[in-house]
Amino acid sequence: MKKPIDIDDLLSRVSGNREFACRMLDSYFANWMERQEQLEYHLNHENYDELSDCAHQLKGILGNLSITKGFNLLNLIYSEAKLKNPRRIVTLLNKLKKEIRAAETFYKENHNLFHT
Repeated sequence: MKKPIDIDDLLSRVSGNREFACRMLDSYFANWMERQEQLEYHLNHENYDELSDCAHQLKGILGNLSITKGFNLLNLIYSEAKLKNPRRIVTLLNKLKKEIRAAETFYKENHNLFHT
């Protein structure tokens, strides 16, 4: 089973600076609910341009954090927002929520992998 966070890729992105990687992950997970609410707000108000912009920004962050499945899901949300496809976006957003929870749980339960 593939890990929700590609630790080797993440450490490569931060030149091996584990402390910085942990600060980035801590910050992302601490602010995830606010970001999730932004996505849902734009979806519920049919603000598809804002939704696609928000998804695009978050996609870049997840890419930098090496949360690949979340990155891919946000890329799909971005594309579906451009197509104004709310039914598909809801499905993808639910998958994204699960993936972020899985990544956060993995990070918390395997903190030693990030701090060795």
